[in-house]
Amino acid sequence: MDDTLGLMEQLAGFLEQARDTSSASQAVDGIKNLVPEFDKIADRSRAVGKPSGEIAQDLQKKFDQRRTRVLQRINTATEQARALNETALLEALEAIGKSWSAIP
Repeated sequence: MDDTLGLMEQLAGFLEQARDTSSASQAVDGIKNLVPEFDKIADRSRAVGKPSGEIAQDLQKKFDQRRTRVLQRINTATEQARALNETALLEALEAIGKSWSAIP
């Protein structure tokens, strides 16, 4: 969970830096580099399965606030990034979305 949140925080940072065409291009490179990392986490998560019972509750307690904060950052920054209407950035967002959604 910690590694997933770390990648999510990196994603938020890349999205937040996308303010114009030039910075959007830099963000695209960073986002594309995260895709294989999200894929690795998805593979690893499928291999070990979801935690159960008390372990799942402990993880939720430990990471819930951090997860909420980073999701808010990602949502806000994604809206701003989409407003730039930069094709490469939109494609990078689609790619990262596919990788992220593959995490069980």
